[in-house]
Amino acid sequence: MSIFQDAVDYAETLRKDRAKPKIKGVTRRVTADQVLRKLDALGLNVNSERTLQRYVKDKLIPMPDRKSLGRGKGRITDYAKETPAEFYASYKLRHEYRIRSSDVISRCREKALIMENSPDCPGRSLAEWDFSDDPQVFFEVKCGELWLMEKHKALHGSKDVDCEVCKYLRGDMFY
Repeated sequence: MSIFQDAVDYAETLRKDRAKPKIKGVTRRVTADQVLRKLDALGLNVNSERTLQRYVKDKLIPMPDRKSLGRGKGRITDYAKETPAEFYASYKLRHEYRIRSSDVISRCREKALIMENSPDCPGRSLAEWDFSDDPQVFFEVKCGELWLMEKHKALHGSKDVDCEVCKYLRGDMFY
């Protein structure tokens, strides 16, 4: 072995293409493939990224972050961690509970997220909805509770967790 070959071998180990690729300013959360794999583990047969895009367009799952990798290098799409659970809940409302309108499911999701993110507790936000005038609002809030139940079923599975929202949905907490 020559000195030249030793230098080549050493340079080979330091080569940049052997290093883990780094993308400046981009942190990956959940890729579309990871979302699809988690949905498969939840028992949903969703085959394409196009279905995810359609659910985003219909506002049934959170809007992903889309970032450019630079000139000529393409784009990446990062989904939030809750995306598989929210997709599962929206899918269940559409296919199992037979609510066909994406607009209705979107409004149910919106109301469910308000209930979930209420600063006091999930049950108190129900009192804020005025049911007397519009039966559609009552329907959307009740479907929002269903959506929230399905989302937390996907998040926690069958594990008994100490989640305030799950306690409220099970009826352990009364307000």
